[in-house]
Order: sequence, then C-alpha cells, then structure tokens
Amino acid sequence: MITLNYLSNELRSKKIIGDTDFTDNDFMLTRKLLLIEDSSIQAKRLIFELEKSGFDVNWTRTLSEAKKAIEASKEIDIILSDFEIEEEYSSTFFTIHRTYLEEKNIPFVIMSAHEDPHHLEIIHACRPHAFLSKPVLNSKLLSTIENILGIKNER
Repeated sequence: MITLNYLSNELRSKKIIGDTDFTDNDFMLTRKLLLIEDSSIQAKRLIFELEKSGFDVNWTRTLSEAKKAIEASKEIDIILSDFEIEEEYSSTFFTIHRTYLEEKNIPFVIMSAHEDPHHLEIIHACRPHAFLSKPVLNSKLLSTIENILGIKNER
C-alpha cells in the first residue's frame, strides 16, 4: 500500500521535489468533521484536538443547525455528536435521518457521559458507527475516527 508519506519521500529521493518544496502536511487529505455539541467547553477541547490532528471541524450547537449543515454540505466525512443536545436526544435525530446519512455515506459517532443500561439501549438503537464515553480520551477519539474513515495513523 502506498501512503502519502511514502510518495512524498519517493518524490524527494528522485529529485522531483526538493526538501523545502512541500511539507508532509501538503500531501495530507483534510477530512471534514461535523461536531454537534452544546457545551462550549467540551466543543473547544474537541475542536482543538481534532484540528491539531488535521481535521476541518464545523461546530453546531443544536440538532436543527446540524440538519442544515448536513443538507448544505457535500463534504462531511463524519459526524461526532453529543448524546444529549439541549434536552433532546441526538439518537432520535440519527434514527430519523439514518437513511439520508447512509445515502450520503456519512458515518456518525455518539458521545455520552450516560452509561446506564437505559441510555445505552437508546444509543445503540440508532446504530451509531461508534460510541464514546465522556470524558473522551484524545487517543480513543482519534483512533475511533481514523478506524471508521480508514485513515492510516502515521503519527
């Protein structure tokens, strides 16, 4: 399998590009992530980690904003959502819009601090691609997203 890092090294070794022409980041594909999170503190921490790892993050605070963002964008690669958004369950949103997301090939991950059987049953009923317990560890967050999107971790 040819990775982007391998390709850039090959181009440098054959003197097709110089050492200073490009950085490895120039060869990386930017992944678009929609974050649905009503807590500013949580969102800012997640955005920092995701952008540091090369993701382009669009943050929405409500499910209605998220619906508009999904319908308006043709470039969302993955959705990361809190379970409870302003007293509403995101699982209801994802259950209603699941067919649409599948047609657009947009996977989604739900995060929650609630891990009791009742909440887990609700979350799993909407069939997310993954579930993450809050507080989310950065390494777990990134490895989960990378696995879903099929990104090879070259860090």
